[in-house]
Amino acid sequence: KSGPAEKDATITVVHHAEELTAASLEVQLDEKTEGDNASAPLQEGAYSKLKLDVGVTIPRNTWVHMTEGSIELMGKIQAKKNPREELALTGTVDTVRGWVAVQGRKFTLEKGNIIFAGETPIDPNLDIIARYTLPDYLVDVMIGGTGTKPTVSFKSEPDLEQADILSLLVFGKPANALSDKQKVSLQSQALQAVAGS
Repeated sequence: KSGPAEKDATITVVHHAEELTAASLEVQLDEKTEGDNASAPLQEGAYSKLKLDVGVTIPRNTWVHMTEGSIELMGKIQAKKNPREELALTGTVDTVRGWVAVQGRKFTLEKGNIIFAGETPIDPNLDIIARYTLPDYLVDVMIGGTGTKPTVSFKSEPDLEQADILSLLVFGKPANALSDKQKVSLQSQALQAVAGS
């Protein structure tokens, strides 16, 4: 509708963390004075007392643009929190399409699922496949595990050993086609590339 919405007396807008703490203490002091909640500790903040149940839908055609890529996302997340408990998220965020540049190479996102299962602290499960295309090979980087402890594995078409796949990612050719100098540096460069990814 046109014009501002009517003020909701149950909502307090704050602009700084200090205001949030001050507003919380004012409410608690008022409650203590009225005797409604005389036992509540004054140091307890608004976040601790917060009860929250919010659903968020990410529609198709929601894009995240970065220097190193662009990704279209979609999904549904439910955020819940009870007083004196931590926030928990349930639901999934999926990649529809997109690309990411890593170590100067462009990877196409073939699949991406970030799954929130209500764990606290929040640590979603990952199921992501990014593909790097070379003239004679397709290399898939598969990311699993969780946000705090991701796992990385590799697959290629035609099928190659892990060392050859790493060599393709770092040098653009399999290990048996590398020079002696490149072979010596393959392990350290591959580890740096994976760590950087």
